[in-house]
Order: sequence, then structure tokens, then C-alpha cells
Amino acid sequence: PKQGQNAKSVDALKKCENDAHVIIAVAKLFWRDAKMAKARKWFNRAVTLNPRLGDAWGAYLAFELEHGTAHEQREVIRKCVDAEPNQGLDWNRIVKRVPNWRAKWAVKLKRYVEEVYVSEFTAKALNREVELLLQGEDPYAAMAAAAEAEAAEKEGAEEGVKEEGLEVKQYFEPASSFQGARAGFAFKMGPRGLGYYRDAKQDLKAEHKREQKVEHKVEKVEPTVKEEEKDDKKDDKKK
Repeated sequence: PKQGQNAKSVDALKKCENDAHVIIAVAKLFWRDAKMAKARKWFNRAVTLNPRLGDAWGAYLAFELEHGTAHEQREVIRKCVDAEPNQGLDWNRIVKRVPNWRAKWAVKLKRYVEEVYVSEFTAKALNREVELLLQGEDPYAAMAAAAEAEAAEKEGAEEGVKEEGLEVKQYFEPASSFQGARAGFAFKMGPRGLGYYRDAKQDLKAEHKREQKVEHKVEKVEPTVKEEEKDDKKDDKKK
């Protein structure tokens, strides 16, 4: 069977050398024979010949999920999203289902591979960036937002629970719309959604004003102390 398949693929290439379906079949033969470099080359050739063929993108991604690096997987996903494929027997059967109509292209690609290439999709754990891409998100923005939220929570735990008299500082107060200026807060869209976030700049200004008041009080007290010392010295001389 293996020799027969190879012979048939050679015949098919002679008759339809620029047919993406034939190219995919050849790529799968190399994949089966563990000739990874050749398989990757032929998969890439298939999506280059017909970038609108969803079956080619699905097979290409399944191959990279099993044998490729995270970088190679990301590149396949990004190129597929740019191509917006709309051809392929299995591709159209899956992506034209009602739940997939409005899905993003990366999500459609994920659902295709999940169904057609089950073992390859579950062969190993997905890289975090690849996983976010397949969910239709920007991995860098999502990871940056997560890091910002984590840092904000730490800052809130360290600084936001300090008491000033009876007042407890809060890091975030949710609000669906602007409800007027609030001392120490800035209204914006942040990692926790829309609302009032503690403004570090305002806190620094308030702290600076408090320090100035304390210094001013000290300056007032110092002359009084000096005058009292002079009076004490005069009394001592009189004695």
C-alpha cells in the first residue's frame, strides 16, 4: 500500500502539479513517513497555491501542533487568518454550522482541527500564546493585561488597604459611566473594566502636600523653641 500510494501521488503530480489537494496528499505522505522538513515544505506549497483552501490550513496546523514549534504554529494561524479561507469539503461542512457563523477565523480553524485531527490536536499541551490566538485574542495584549491586573492586585494589596483615620483606600470602584471627579481616583477603562482606579499621581501630590504642611509646622515651632532657650539663659544670668 505504501509503494502504491507513492506511485499514485507521482502520477497525480504529473497530471495536476498545481492542484492544492494533490499537494496536501503528498505532504501527508511525507508526514506519515516522518519526513518533517519535506512535509512542512509541501504543506506550505499547498497553502501558497490556494490560500483560500481551509482543508489545507487545517492539515498544516495539525502537522505543526504535533511536530512544530510555537513560532511555527503561530505563523500558520496568522497566515490562515489573513487568508480567510472559504473552500474545502470538510472546512465548509464545519465552519458553516450555525454556531460557527460569526466566529473569528482563528476560532474556526481551531474547531476544524479539533474535529478532523483529534489526536494531533491533543498530542501535547498548547503554548499559551498559541492557545490565545486560537481563541481569537491578541496574545500579547491579553498577556500584558493579565500582567497589569496581577501587578495592580499586588499594589492594591500592599497600598490599597492602608487606613488613613477611618478611611480605607480602595484600588478600584466599578462604574458604568463617569459620575464626577473623585479625589485620588481616575475614571478609565482598566484591567478590571470601566470605573474609578486609584491614581498614584494624585496620591503622590497629596503626600507631598502633607509633607509640606508638616515642614511648615516644624518651621513655626523652631523659632518659638529658640526664644524660650534665650529667655532661660537670661534668667540664669540674673540669678
